[in-house]
Amino acid sequence: MVILKAIGAFFLRIGRWIKETAWVQPLLIVGGIFAIIFTIPYIIKGFKSLADVNEAVAYYNKFDISIENEKSKGDQLFNYLENYDTATAEQKKQFGEKFFITFVTENGDNASYYEGYEILASESKKANAIELKGGNFKLYTIYIDSKNDDDKKYFNETDNNFFARHELFFELTQALEDCPYAETYGTGYSTTLENVANPDSFASNTTFLIDLTETKPAYANKYGVSEIFFSVSGSDKYKKAYFLRDAWNHEGDFAAE
Repeated sequence: MVILKAIGAFFLRIGRWIKETAWVQPLLIVGGIFAIIFTIPYIIKGFKSLADVNEAVAYYNKFDISIENEKSKGDQLFNYLENYDTATAEQKKQFGEKFFITFVTENGDNASYYEGYEILASESKKANAIELKGGNFKLYTIYIDSKNDDDKKYFNETDNNFFARHELFFELTQALEDCPYAETYGTGYSTTLENVANPDSFASNTTFLIDLTETKPAYANKYGVSEIFFSVSGSDKYKKAYFLRDAWNHEGDFAAE
């Protein structure tokens, strides 16, 4: 009997609370609706960011070259550049004499950069559109955060890692500290360029333009590295493409005086 009275008293208090606070409930409902409305833009932005990353990764995967060991495609490419004087016609045909190498990560930081490459590749094939001098668009991408089964990065953490195998290549990029683009980039260019020779500071989105053609600029180093940049400027995908075009053609911000 005591238990039944206790249960009855509990539900009586619940009923009394609902009755006394009924005016609060519409406010809670309205507040909840507004909270959802105000949250929607952030949810949409989050999904858009994720979509941008996925699209960027999907695009870069088309041009990805592995760097797991000495026989990987990345090593073959760098060996080709390091020994270009003795390269065969077959190697030149395989790898090309003018192309971008951009170092990326799977988290897609600055994911929108890929749009510039995408537009440049498509528009340069059209007549009276974007002109690329000295060869057709070509891109290689290298993931600097790819890891082995021991969770070590192939780029700079494994034994005899990719950076160590081609250390001199990265060190010689310092010769470009006086290239035309250095003045455009600003006083911090030399400091940023130093990171290219440091495996622990090497950043994603670092891009080399390799130019081994007869018209390569005089400041290009012995491995054909003629331009280095760390971001793709432009407020939309077409302006990003124009930035990349200027780098390829050594014009605009990349033009020698």
